[in-house]
Amino acid sequence: MFNWLNKNSKETDKKLLLEAWKQCVDVQMHFNDMEMKIRSLAVTVITAISGAIGYLLKENIHYQKEFIVLLSFVSAAAWLCFYLMDRFMYHKLLIGAVKAGIETENELKNLGINVALGEKIKEASPLKNLFGCNLEMHSDQKLDFFYITVPCICINGILLYLNSNLLFTILVLIILSSCGMYALAKGYYIEENKAKYKGSYFIAFLLANIILAFFLLHIKEVLNLLCFLVCY
Repeated sequence: MFNWLNKNSKETDKKLLLEAWKQCVDVQMHFNDMEMKIRSLAVTVITAISGAIGYLLKENIHYQKEFIVLLSFVSAAAWLCFYLMDRFMYHKLLIGAVKAGIETENELKNLGINVALGEKIKEASPLKNLFGCNLEMHSDQKLDFFYITVPCICINGILLYLNSNLLFTILVLIILSSCGMYALAKGYYIEENKAKYKGSYFIAFLLANIILAFFLLHIKEVLNLLCFLVCY
């Protein structure tokens, strides 16, 4: 990466590399700040739309259902846009900036300057030893948990609360959260010294949540059908 450095002038090389390293750190901070702003804005938008839906449910106005459906669609579309922009745009740029910083730090180490900010960030970022097992949850999986798992759990939590009590709902939410984290962490593995991810576990978790939501939406019909099958 730094083949252009003058091997006969170590002091000049050190100054140039330190300046490049500082720029890498500034870029990392910039992209990290952009990601935090996106997530904060996403939560603000969804909270505002949820408040508007709650108001429509409380007030008896014309075209109430149509407005609720429209706001629900807008909130889902906005959340998806925030996710795509965060996960596949700024987060990728942040990872690239961290990798560039690590390469710069390695060059600085060769010149006798011991800096390891990028390596320390890389080591501290993943959640390790989840559930007492050799499972890790990295930044990509954390984003999937925030943008995908949490909304699924919240939707099922609301539907479950409408059909049961608060204590049971909290218990199920804890179980679903744990299952979501496990599914995301289980898909991460190392092969030939390269990090890889298999999404089949997380897809199975999402399908289970969809089935649960369908069951909760039609719980009366399902129970009546079961009673009919049992009796006859």
